Amino acid sequence: EIFQFLDNVFEIYEIRGIVGKYNGLKFEIRTKETCHATPHVHAEYGEFEISIEIETSKILAGNLPNKNKRLAIEWVLKNKQKLLKDWNNIAISILSNMTKSKLLK
Repeated sequence: EIFQFLDNVFEIYEIRGIVGKYNGLKFEIRTKETCHATPHVHAEYGEFEISIEIETSKILAGNLPNKNKRLAIEWVLKNKQKLLKDWNNIAISILSNMTKSKLLK
């Protein structure tokens, strides 16, 4: 709800941050999403991708081959505290980088 409100008032740019790589998987945090605003990380392997909730390691969306899915969940569990810190830093940076009010257009 907060992101939707801010998006309606401000021109918000998406920020993507790569937060890790492991066994061919790339992990990334993205700021501008409407389908799941809970702290999560995207795990990519080739053309496959899933979103994993950081707190619970629950898969929110997408699909990966089973072996890669297990590795991705394992990595998120091992790096939970770092990922939560990264999520907060990236979320805060998007709020501080808002420069143009849509209301002034």
